[in-house]
Amino acid sequence: MSNLVADDSAFANELRRLRRRTHASLVVAVVTLAVALAALVRPYDVWLRSRLGQLLARHAVSHETETRRPAPIADTLEAQRFILRDKRGAARAVLSTSEQNAARLDFFDEKGKERAAVVADHSGSVFLLFDRKARMRAALGTGRHDGEFTLFDSAGQSRVDLHATDAGWTSVQLSDAQGRQRAALQVMDLSAEYSLGTYLDLFSRGQDSSRVSVGAGEDTARFGLSKYHSNLYSSVDIDVSDTSASVAITDADGRKRAKLDVDQEEGASLSLLDKDQKTRAALGSVGLEAIKTGATEQTAESSLVLFNKEGRVIFQAPPR
Repeated sequence: MSNLVADDSAFANELRRLRRRTHASLVVAVVTLAVALAALVRPYDVWLRSRLGQLLARHAVSHETETRRPAPIADTLEAQRFILRDKRGAARAVLSTSEQNAARLDFFDEKGKERAAVVADHSGSVFLLFDRKARMRAALGTGRHDGEFTLFDSAGQSRVDLHATDAGWTSVQLSDAQGRQRAALQVMDLSAEYSLGTYLDLFSRGQDSSRVSVGAGEDTARFGLSKYHSNLYSSVDIDVSDTSASVAITDADGRKRAKLDVDQEEGASLSLLDKDQKTRAALGSVGLEAIKTGATEQTAESSLVLFNKEGRVIFQAPPR
């Protein structure tokens, strides 16, 4: 019996020694495997760390985006007034409507001065530009039947005005500091009313002053000198066409008092008129009505004819 007990004790001791050796072998194997694996992945250590960092960062951004995603934005935003402000809180643009149903968009600089504006209503639209002191310096507008561009000086006076209409009339006007028109260029479509399609007018002190005018049409040209005073004016006008030329002189009341004509068919003549604009003297070729037949006869270019105030011939040389 004692021998069996001794054998069991020896077997147990041997089993414990075997377990310890097995554990030690496993530890050695694991350590050896770890060292070998570390040596194997060492060339890829930097790349693995980079990829791991990217994956972690992407996960963080995705999570933050999911948690901070804004609410859905509406397709339409409605109001009667919108104000756009800069980072300091100053208004830089204002979109609004007026009581007259006009829509307006105003732009301001960093000092709060208005620099530009757009206004539109049923009658048309206008674009305004302002200087650094908020003074309007330019305006571009369109109406129902016309368009206009105007430049202003620092006092707000219109100095340059360009105007065009649907009726075929275009003009450029230049004014002085007092608002008086000093020069004007007009272009019109030729018609029965306007035989001269282009006009250039120069003024000394506005329209009611001395004027120089130049006009041109399809087959007509005109040059004029005028002097205005108290709504009255005197002038000298030169007209030239394809077949004739004339010089007309008017008095201070605007009545024609002298006229020089050169015509390709009728010849040349000089006519003097009274205050009622009736011819009283004619030198050169003029048309005279025959008393008996009523036919018009053309006098020679070397003739002189005098008329009374009723228009009847009182002297003629050479006589008929």
